Amino acid sequence: MGGIAGRLAGRWWVVATAVAIALVAALAFLLLTPPIYTATCILSPDRRVGGTNDVAPDEFLDAQRALILSKPVLASAIASLEGGQRTGPAASEQALQDALHVNLSVGEQLLIVRLDSSDAPSAARTLSALTEAYLKAAGERNSTALSTRDQLTRLRDERAAQRAAAEKALTDFRASANVSGTDTDQAPAAARLDQLNSALTAAQLELTNANAAVAAAATLLADPQKLHQIIEANRARGIFAGLDQQRNQLQSQLDQAQALHARQKETMYPQHPKVLQTQKQIDQLQAKLGEMDARYADLYRVDLEQQRLAAQRKIDELKPLVEQQSKLAGDYLGKSAHLAALEAELKRSDATLVEVDNKLRDLAVSGDGAANAPTVRIVQPAHAPSRPSSPDRARVLTIALIVGLIGGLALASIGKAKR
Repeated sequence: MGGIAGRLAGRWWVVATAVAIALVAALAFLLLTPPIYTATCILSPDRRVGGTNDVAPDEFLDAQRALILSKPVLASAIASLEGGQRTGPAASEQALQDALHVNLSVGEQLLIVRLDSSDAPSAARTLSALTEAYLKAAGERNSTALSTRDQLTRLRDERAAQRAAAEKALTDFRASANVSGTDTDQAPAAARLDQLNSALTAAQLELTNANAAVAAAATLLADPQKLHQIIEANRARGIFAGLDQQRNQLQSQLDQAQALHARQKETMYPQHPKVLQTQKQIDQLQAKLGEMDARYADLYRVDLEQQRLAAQRKIDELKPLVEQQSKLAGDYLGKSAHLAALEAELKRSDATLVEVDNKLRDLAVSGDGAANAPTVRIVQPAHAPSRPSSPDRARVLTIALIVGLIGGLALASIGKAKR
């Protein structure tokens, strides 16, 4: 360790030269770099923000920063300066915006406004003009916002009254009309109407078929062969059960009489009174069987007429039901349409009320228009800085000294090692 210190001590001039070069470079940087002066102004609301029913501090401070950096305020600040003073950051709105730095301290509720310029008096003068332009704009905006707030408050009261009226009309109509406007309410009524229409159509078809059958019966029943076919086709329905029983009885009696007549002819002569009596009974039974076809035809006609009358009665019963259900369905559709219109009106009222509430909230967020809206005041006015903020001479020289020492020591060590 002592050897290294001895070698460095023997080459002190290398270390001194490196430090000198670094300091010269730092001085040259300080001489060649234009100084930047930063003027500072601190603003604060005249009361603490963020109480009950008050705007949040961060939202209020953000709104003030946006106003400070707005083009109207920048333009007003530049316009308030004399022509010869509109240089540097005051040369244009963009230059002024680039030179501005607005920082927020939410906890302390401060707006810290800084402005950089190559001339200290210019920095203070421009920042003062900007502050005055901002305070003027804030006052004008607050005054305008008060009027706007009053108008919006009246408008909100109107919208709230309209919404209340729309809600009451909707509630009253739902209670009186007994509808909700949903498919659940409408489906049973529509299904009932479809059911009745289907039944009416079926009854009308039955009546048409019955009328056609009655019209065709006159021709069909006149033909014995077709009559027998009709009887056989409809026997399963049971309409001929009574006649079939009578016919069977007559046929049984005829068979017995014919058997008796055959036995009598074997033992008696043809003119025997008993033979003649049996023959007379046979003739009577055959005559009655012959009359049965006409009775079958009459009974079939009666059955057809009963079918026709039943179909007509069914139609007469269904038509009033269909008309009544159609009226109910029509009434329901009309009520549903009116209900939908009332619901749409309520939604429109809600939308307009929300729109007005949002506008009132925007005013509250900006801190303008409120009855107790905070007023921003100057806590620390802008003044000309006595020394530049950039470059920092002490920092630059300190860094140069450290770099020179490190570089000199490194060079001294390397040079000794090579020997």
